Formats: sequence, structure tokens, C-alpha cells
Amino acid sequence: MALEGAGPERAVCSVEEHGVGWLVFWNTVEHIRVAAMSHLRKQAPRLSLQETKAYIASVRDGSEPPEELARLTPKEPLQPPWPVETLAGPVQ
Repeated sequence: MALEGAGPERAVCSVEEHGVGWLVFWNTVEHIRVAAMSHLRKQAPRLSLQETKAYIASVRDGSEPPEELARLTPKEPLQPPWPVETLAGPVQ
């Protein structure tokens, strides 16, 4: 949902549900795009700038990213890693 009018184009970037209503966060569309590109570049550094733009455009349009781009992104682990448990000897 974009908000039109004077100034730069704005859109909802997140929504929180609370007991008394909804809290809606707005930002400029350009800021949201830059944040999405920055996040994706950190998660998948093998993507070039052009590939990052293409990936985000396909997701924004509601489709799956091309397979050649999806292969460059990290895969979700099949299962969470084993928990780390620290053991200590008797206190002296």
C-alpha cells in the first residue's frame, strides 16, 4: 500500500498488532528499496548489484526469483544446530 500526495512516495514498511489497535510504520519507498537491497547483499554477498535488483524486483512482483539467482542465496538449514550446553566443574 503506497500513500500518494505531496512529497516522496511512501509505503507501509511494518505493522504491529497491539491490544488496543495497530501500530503502522511508514517510510519512503526509496528507503524501503535501499534497505531491502542492503539486507539481501549482506545475506547473499555473491549477488552482484544487478542481480540483487533483479531478485528484489521478482519478489516484489510476487513471483519466485530466477533459479540462477536463488542458487546464489544461502539455503535455510534443514534443522536447527544442536544447542550448546556449558558444563562447569565443582566450585572450589
